[in-house]
Amino acid sequence: MSILMEKEISIDRIIAANYEQFRALEDPIRGKIVQMLYKKKLNVEQINRRLKKLGYKKAVTTIRHHVEILKNSSLVEI
Repeated sequence: MSILMEKEISIDRIIAANYEQFRALEDPIRGKIVQMLYKKKLNVEQINRRLKKLGYKKAVTTIRHHVEILKNSSLVEI
């Protein structure tokens, strides 16, 4: 247990990340993509359709670029 501001908190898990991974998650769309891929394997078209439902209207090439950044930072595997 850790204590934060005099209140006990429990830590479920610790995630090790590096600077490159934090930079990759700066963009909210990339965070959403990671959340989607955590739940299910999706291709770029499927990711794009789901993002559009959430109000993110981007070109497929833009989504592909975001996925490439996530891949290069080792947050997703293709």
